[in-house]
Amino acid sequence: MSRVRDLLSTRTVVVRFPGGNTEYWLTDQVFAAGDPLHRSDGEWIVADVLGADRTDGYEAVILRYA
Repeated sequence: MSRVRDLLSTRTVVVRFPGGNTEYWLTDQVFAAGDPLHRSDGEWIVADVLGADRTDGYEAVILRYA
């Protein structure tokens, strides 16, 4: 049953990088402006989170360099 809950809480988030690259992440993480992100390619900061009401139905996370 917990596996079903895990799958239901996973959603697609569009992640936009400063150079114009875009990635699609499957995640259950909730992002907020100012959150740090640690990836193999470096450190990032969430600059903005655009909800579905601002993006035609999907959540977008805008990153900036840390």
